[in-house]
Amino acid sequence: MLIINHANNFLTVYAHNRRLLVSEGQTVSQGQTIAEMGNTGTSQVQLYFELRYNGKPVDAQRYLPKK
Repeated sequence: MLIINHANNFLTVYAHNRRLLVSEGQTVSQGQTIAEMGNTGTSQVQLYFELRYNGKPVDAQRYLPKK
């Protein structure tokens, strides 16, 4: 699992990674590849993504850019 600390009390969580490409304490940039997706005990490659505000999960659709 990879957790990224963002400004204004936001965190993003990424799980089911095959390999992490960043280290704890490292600063990352928008668009940077941070991990490779994995299958964690399933037959399909998948990604778990969660947005947290003040440590609690929130609806990411409210904060992500519109398509």
